[in-house]
Amino acid sequence: MVTVNKALSLTLIFLISASFLLVFSPVSASELVEDSWNTKTPRPVNTPSMPSGETVVLDNKIYIIGGDPTLVYDPKTDVWTTLASIPTPRTSPLVAVYQGKIYCISGHVENYNSVIVYRYVNTVEAYDPINDSWSKKVAVPIAVESVIPPIQIGVVDDQLFAIGLNGELYQYSPSADKWSSKASLSVEATYMQVYALNNQLFVITKNGEITEMHMYNPVLNIWTKKANPPLTVYSFVIVVDDKILGGHSQSNPHTNWPELGLSIYDSTTDIWSEANPSPPVRRFHHSQSVGVTSGIYAPKRLYVFGQEQLDLNTFQTFTWAYNPEDNTWSTSKTIPDSYRPSFGHLIAVVEDTFYMGTFYNAQYDPNLGMQYLPIGVQYVPIGYSYHE
Repeated sequence: MVTVNKALSLTLIFLISASFLLVFSPVSASELVEDSWNTKTPRPVNTPSMPSGETVVLDNKIYIIGGDPTLVYDPKTDVWTTLASIPTPRTSPLVAVYQGKIYCISGHVENYNSVIVYRYVNTVEAYDPINDSWSKKVAVPIAVESVIPPIQIGVVDDQLFAIGLNGELYQYSPSADKWSSKASLSVEATYMQVYALNNQLFVITKNGEITEMHMYNPVLNIWTKKANPPLTVYSFVIVVDDKILGGHSQSNPHTNWPELGLSIYDSTTDIWSEANPSPPVRRFHHSQSVGVTSGIYAPKRLYVFGQEQLDLNTFQTFTWAYNPEDNTWSTSKTIPDSYRPSFGHLIAVVEDTFYMGTFYNAQYDPNLGMQYLPIGVQYVPIGYSYHE
């Protein structure tokens, strides 16, 4: 499952041909320098009336799924390509790689005729990258009358599941194109997050001030209550090996400046603990972008990219790396000021290098309003070493 951190969709009108061919000279992976930022081709941007889609990685290529147009980026060639259009464009869909295809599930459609109206759907459509084609699948049998995301999904042990806010759980069969009912979670939620680890589904539910966590075993088709998360609000949640890491802001008692804390859940012990805090910042500005290196090409780390506000008009970027093995934070090279954008619009990790598609406020046009230019950047972590 791809869990993706949501960010503000800022757009610029582009004329997009079959392939987007503004290309910088590509650099081979073996030539990349560790702890460096590199300019890459910015993604094509949809028009303001079109949904923006979500990011997923398949076969070391980055796909933007759900929006119009469908896009793919090849890091080896630094080229964006326009693909077959999705039948039902939508914003904030749930995207999962499953049996060689990319499934786009739920999300909301928008009506811009007068005022923006969001309407969630239970639509399921699958993209086949080999044939560059979309196929419509049977809808998830979960009601979608909700102002918050009514469906969450997870892929565990080569099985695709969907769960609703009322706890109803369904498993999808691609051969039969059918959703089958499974054991329901006997907890209603106003908000829900789903994570896959150790071939189990871990579901964090929130209902008012009550936050709980439950685990679903797909082999036994049973739910088990797990230790509740210590906080009700996290700025991000991400899975690292057999642990769930929840980022949150907390005040440093010595400086009164905020710092980034991490609540860590160990699935082997069913215990939540608090990691060492990050270096303090004056004030978080914009959302943080986060990603994890696998340990194959770069040491296994959680990376956090963000900005702090020093005063009314001064901002400073930061790059922090958390080492889960020794519970320590370290700083890395920050994103250059010329790239300083709204973080989190697009982030993907391919072969332990980070790709971010961001927006830079260029100018104000009295006819079109604020204009935002897309920026494409790549970050190569400390300790990076490419090998075939």
